[in-house]
Amino acid sequence: MARGKVHKLEERDLRFTFPGANGARHFDSEVKEHRGSMSAVDFIIDYPTFDLFVEVKDPDVPSATPERRAKFVAKLNSDVLITSLVRKYRDSWIYRWAEGHRDKPINYAVLLQLGTLDHAQMIGLVDRLGAELPKDRAPTWTQGFVSHVAFFNMTAWNRFGRYGQVQRISALGS
Repeated sequence: MARGKVHKLEERDLRFTFPGANGARHFDSEVKEHRGSMSAVDFIIDYPTFDLFVEVKDPDVPSATPERRAKFVAKLNSDVLITSLVRKYRDSWIYRWAEGHRDKPINYAVLLQLGTLDHAQMIGLVDRLGAELPKDRAPTWTQGFVSHVAFFNMTAWNRFGRYGQVQRISALGS
C-alpha cells in the first residue's frame, strides 16, 4: 500500500478513514480462522511512527434494542468490558509479535459510542484500562508494551483527528 494513502475500513454501521497511514487491516475478521481461542482488536493501522490498535464498541447503533444497550452498560459497569479489551489487546500484540512486527510503539484506541457516557466516565475507563496494560518498560524489556490508551466517542475521535475520522454510514445514506 502506498505511503500516505487514505485507508477506509467499516465496522457494522461505522466508516473509518485513516489518512496518512501506510496500511490498515480489519484485523479481527482477517485472522479469525488462524487464531483459535485468541481475541483480536477490530483494526490495526500502520502509521509511519506508531501502530494503532482500534477496538469499536457501538451500543448506540440504530438497530440496537434497549435490552442490548442495557446488557452492554452492565458489562461496562463491571470488569467484563475492561477484561475483554485487555485480552483483545494482548492477543493482538502476541499475534503481531509472532508476525515479526516489533519496530514501533503501539497506541490503543477504543471507540465507544454510548451517548449516556460523560467525559469523566470516559477518563475513568482510560484509567481502568491503563491500569491493566503496562505502559512502562520493565528493566529487562527492549521495548514497551503499549504507549497510549484512549477512549473516544465519535465526536471526540473526529475532534482529536490524529487517528482519522469516523462517520455513521446510515447517516450518510449509503
